Amino acid sequence: MSEDESRAEDESSNGIAIGLAIGIPLGGVAGLLLFDNFGLGVALGVTFGILFGVTLGSGRKKS
Repeated sequence: MSEDESRAEDESSNGIAIGLAIGIPLGGVAGLLLFDNFGLGVALGVTFGILFGVTLGSGRKKS
């Protein structure tokens, strides 16, 4: 595995971790407030959190 491939894996793993850490609590609260359904909010929060985290992680460049 080349160095670039291992960096790409690390960045996507960080994005997934960030997405889960942000998406679960915020999605749960939003789900309770907007939909009156905790599970739906967590599912949406995880989905959009991972999307945001991976996008944010891929935009960063390591020197």
